[in-house]
Amino acid sequence: TQLRRFYDELVMWFEKVQFERTPAERQAKYDEVAPFIQMLVAKVAYARGRGHVDENFETLFAHLVRQINDASSLKHAKLFMEAFMGFYKAQEK
Repeated sequence: TQLRRFYDELVMWFEKVQFERTPAERQAKYDEVAPFIQMLVAKVAYARGRGHVDENFETLFAHLVRQINDASSLKHAKLFMEAFMGFYKAQEK
């Protein structure tokens, strides 16, 4: 559930950025919400401190979020997390 929560929040920020029509508007919106996206690193660290996620997920997710620096890299981060969540579910079974 915690993994899904972080994925859902990343998707929410992605959708806010992608809602804009032009690449310039998307970049402007990204610049506006970038601090909130980067705050995900602190949120995952807090979740780890409470025992909701493990060290591996914290490391992976923090690295992913730190790589986001524009609207395009936000899209790639979302796609990576989609793939990760899919493979994670498959490995659980």
